[in-house]
Amino acid sequence: MVTKCDRHRGPEAAQKPKEMLENRRCVPGLQLGQPGPGKPALCSELHLGHTGGPSKVVNLSTVLFFEPVLGALATAGVRFVVVGGVAVVLHGVLRFTADLDLCIDLTADQPMLAMKTLTDLGMSPVLPVDGLEFADPEVRATWVRERNLMVFSLIDPSDPFRQVDLFAENPMPFEELWDRSVVVDLGHTTARVASIEDLIAMKTLAGRPQDLADVEALTQHRRDSSLE
Repeated sequence: MVTKCDRHRGPEAAQKPKEMLENRRCVPGLQLGQPGPGKPALCSELHLGHTGGPSKVVNLSTVLFFEPVLGALATAGVRFVVVGGVAVVLHGVLRFTADLDLCIDLTADQPMLAMKTLTDLGMSPVLPVDGLEFADPEVRATWVRERNLMVFSLIDPSDPFRQVDLFAENPMPFEELWDRSVVVDLGHTTARVASIEDLIAMKTLAGRPQDLADVEALTQHRRDSSLE
């Protein structure tokens, strides 16, 4: 039985050497916290604008690392919502995250458009399959049913830290997630980010230690923001 912790990332993606983590590029600036075992310090603050709301202070290195991927998807017309750790960071919670979790519109030609965009960026699947197979709903359903696939992971062979995880089945109806999402201005592009309420719901359901820590941090962040 495959657990959510496995997420079908494969041994190569799971075994990230400590020296690679320590050498991950940080933008010079304000140090935000101390590095943990095998983790770099979070660094550099950036104020990002949320459409219809106040700006948020987030980890600049996280934004710079994933912005090209988000920009390429947006330019290609892919409908996606950022979830997971990057979404938590983009809401202003300072924490380490090593991959980009996305819920995409799984209807019509959207999955094919997403896969072509990501492969054009040089990304390849962790699983030994043709990435374009993800666009086939019957194949996707078989993977979910027979392999317990939760996310379809792609990595950049030239930079194993650049990992994108696409949900094979969205944890809630995509249109509802889209409608409740917030638009974040990243400078060179914009991205839809899951609402705090939806992030809390998804992470409560996942129930892993990091998810529960995120729920606590997001709840406190929402409480603090309401007092501003």
